[in-house]
Amino acid sequence: MSDADKPALKPANDNPWYCLATMHGEQAAEFDEELASKNRLAWNRWISTDLSDEERASLVKNGFPEPQLAPMSAEEKSAFCRAFADRIGRETDSPPEPTEKCDFTFTHFDRWVSFDGFLFRKHTDFGSATFSHIAELSATFCGRASFYSVTFSDAYFGSATFSDSINFNSATFTRDADFTSATFSGDAFFSSAKFSGEGDFSSAKFFGDAVFQWAEFGGFATFSSAMFLSFLTFLNARFKTITAFDNADFRTNVPDFRGATMHEGTEWHGAIWPTPPPDSESAQNQVYAYERLKQEMERLKKHEDEQLFFRKELRARRGTESLLSAARLLNFLYWVLSDYGQSIGRPLIWLFGLFTIGGAVFYAMNPNMPSAALRLEAVPHAAALSFGYIFPFIPITHEIISAIPVAGLSWAEKIVGVAQSVLGTPLLFLLGLALRNRFRMR
Repeated sequence: MSDADKPALKPANDNPWYCLATMHGEQAAEFDEELASKNRLAWNRWISTDLSDEERASLVKNGFPEPQLAPMSAEEKSAFCRAFADRIGRETDSPPEPTEKCDFTFTHFDRWVSFDGFLFRKHTDFGSATFSHIAELSATFCGRASFYSVTFSDAYFGSATFSDSINFNSATFTRDADFTSATFSGDAFFSSAKFSGEGDFSSAKFFGDAVFQWAEFGGFATFSSAMFLSFLTFLNARFKTITAFDNADFRTNVPDFRGATMHEGTEWHGAIWPTPPPDSESAQNQVYAYERLKQEMERLKKHEDEQLFFRKELRARRGTESLLSAARLLNFLYWVLSDYGQSIGRPLIWLFGLFTIGGAVFYAMNPNMPSAALRLEAVPHAAALSFGYIFPFIPITHEIISAIPVAGLSWAEKIVGVAQSVLGTPLLFLLGLALRNRFRMR
């Protein structure tokens, strides 16, 4: 539907659902908490009129205040209907049925709106509505909810609960959007949404797919400590300022940032990443996701993050290779020996083990040890020989080897020495690579 074909916005007071939500009156310039509480109680008691005992018990178990779900008596229903008729100024009209879809489409909310604590039992549709003032929507949405193409000023969905799918596609947040600690049990769609102010999803929980493709974050975007337990995509999204994913939980899937443009102030510290998957198809998807993250961090000159995603990309690639292939074996050795060129400690440990084993072999094979004193003197002899084979490029090792009667060594000792030289060379290379990466020497 083009903009020209869209219906004109209706005043909020022409919408029966809004009148039901403001039974005791609308908010003025200064927020009235007592008025908000009365409106919340009236709405929830009416909406819960036809709840089954099981539905009511489930809501109470999940923290919904039980008094707000108390069934209405016949007298209370009659009084409620009269009050609603007074609210809208038409004596014959009745409140919308609780089992109907809550329809707020093409409605203009021109003042502070509070739906905090409201129960939206069925499908709720705010499509193409406009909130010109603060919108408080920390509510419980039991059915599907649509905010498609809605324009918000300040939007507060903190601690809101969405039990079904939620649609914010093409929504515009002209100021701040607060989704802190919100729970998305179904799929959450934010495709082409525009966040001009701060977009705060910290500590939010996404149990279904979270789709932010083509979304634009013009202000500070934070997903700190958010939990993503299904597919997450920021395909072609744009982040124009600092973005925080610190301590975010991606343990199920790697977020897809292909085509996205990220800001140099993107923070990843403390994030939890998924384990390598067992099947090659999932492993390949991880490769694509990590590859893109590595490329973007390289563009932003964030060396440590680039190396982090490079390691994870290589680890994922191992899962795409056949079990007995040479590529898989080399990948595994690269990880075990040096954590893909990032660990200084691993090559040092392997070098120390190589030095110790070699020295022990040289000591055990020394034929000139008739007495305890000579056996003790043979220790530095064996250690020096082991050191010399591992570090042949150090000038002093030439003198060490020359001072030792190599010709008198057994074939077994010579084989051990050659093995030390062969194995020591790649370990020394991996150690140098880790030092280079650690201190960013390019």
